Amino acid sequence: MALEKIFEQHENENDNQLKVVGIVGTRGVGKTKICEEYFNLLGKPEKNGEKLFIPRIWVSTSIIKNDKNRKKRTVKEEEINLSVIVEEMLESLGVDTDDIVPNDSSRYDLEVLLYLLRLQLIGKMYLILLDDLTLIVDDALKLASNLPKGYKGTIMVTSREEKE
Repeated sequence: MALEKIFEQHENENDNQLKVVGIVGTRGVGKTKICEEYFNLLGKPEKNGEKLFIPRIWVSTSIIKNDKNRKKRTVKEEEINLSVIVEEMLESLGVDTDDIVPNDSSRYDLEVLLYLLRLQLIGKMYLILLDDLTLIVDDALKLASNLPKGYKGTIMVTSREEKE
């Protein structure tokens, strides 16, 4: 019900700011499933035939770690950082990052990737779902600060609550 209220707010004309929705919980409680439901629901056409969110981007860090057919270099769990996530977001939008990010490099030009992502999203009502996110707070803030505001963009994030 809480997610329904959040997404109902997108219809309010005065509410054009970037929304960030976080879902935190232990493994297996259904975080990804509930996000999948809303991700699919928010891609269906409204009464006037327009889709609510275009584009819609889904990046799962667990898929990045386990993708054997990944064309880029192998990514270890500790290497999943903001650059890798932004690169995946760009590729889901159809942007070829091969010329931007060398295959043999362990360092990415993050500023260039963030700028390209911003160009792809500016002027659009976008939905980004970051599943199983493990970014540090500074990286998450850097991503959010580089996304366009004023177009009713929304970010949904799932993360695991880990206790040691």
